[in-house]
Amino acid sequence: MVEMALCSTLFLLVFFGLFELGRAVWAFNTVAHAARQGARYASVHGEHEPASDEEILNLVKAQAPGLDKNIIKATTTWIPDRSFGSLVQVDVQYDLPLIVSPLALKDTSITMGATGNSIVTQ
Repeated sequence: MVEMALCSTLFLLVFFGLFELGRAVWAFNTVAHAARQGARYASVHGEHEPASDEEILNLVKAQAPGLDKNIIKATTTWIPDRSFGSLVQVDVQYDLPLIVSPLALKDTSITMGATGNSIVTQ
């Protein structure tokens, strides 16, 4: 019984650690995809049909299925402006709440961030 208790504790620790790691990788990929799509949308709607920051944020939230929409933050930067050939940068931040780790760690979330860049084409 003692061996089983020690081995099962170690097994469960590794199992739940891999579970959290998998969730973190999935969330990061989702945030990166949302940032790329937000930058693409902003570049296509740059000069002639300007997209507002709120429209870009709503698109980013729509491109992140499975994530809590209330936690997603997106900021849009136009370098130098919204004219043809300018650079648009969309930064997306998401605080991934941890499920298992609060039992062992003080911090109960991991901040995921990604940036999407594109050139204004219209």
